[in-house]
Amino acid sequence: MTQDTSSRKYNPQKQCLDTISKSRQFCSFWYELDKAFPCLAMARRGAREIRGFLLLSFCFLLCAISPALADDSETSRRTLTGLQGVKVLVEELQPNILNYDKYLQKAGLSKAKLQKNVETKLKAAGIKILSGDEWLKTPGKPVLYVNVNTHENEKYWFAYDINLELRQVVSLESRPEIKTLANTWGVNMTGVVNIGTFNVITDNLAVLVGRFAAAYKAVNGK
Repeated sequence: MTQDTSSRKYNPQKQCLDTISKSRQFCSFWYELDKAFPCLAMARRGAREIRGFLLLSFCFLLCAISPALADDSETSRRTLTGLQGVKVLVEELQPNILNYDKYLQKAGLSKAKLQKNVETKLKAAGIKILSGDEWLKTPGKPVLYVNVNTHENEKYWFAYDINLELRQVVSLESRPEIKTLANTWGVNMTGVVNIGTFNVITDNLAVLVGRFAAAYKAVNGK
């Protein structure tokens, strides 16, 4: 289940039920038991719906406690004008998800792989990836910041929130001598996955990077 909170509207209940349906490949024993005992199947469906509701609620909580984000608006896109490139910074994955290394590897979900995937997609879109030295010399010191926030609300089930932000040095209008690093553009996506669908997180990050590339091209004519 995935929700892009920055633009597209999703049907949370449908998305959650779709995710639960896909997870049945891990529950063949219960599937056969459900067929043999219909009453048990009804009880299990009720429990899954409650679980889906709780996980979805936690997704919204993740968004609520996340730092304020700039959006993908006409105004925020103008802050990308003239950027000579970006330095990509991917945060470490959280400890609650690292216990499932086998499934993370299968899904390509690691800091190193996310970094490589983001940079490859940006290069394909014609956006320069700044080295450390180049970044220090670039006006604004633009950073494309990636953070995948996760919480295991129930064993094997994770609520997640992906943040993609463009951060750069800005100055205060009232006191131009004061400069700070600030978010000037950003999008995020939330959802629910189990250990068998971690690839959904990597796929959704690719979607968000695509949106950044589109925003960059829209104001830089590339």
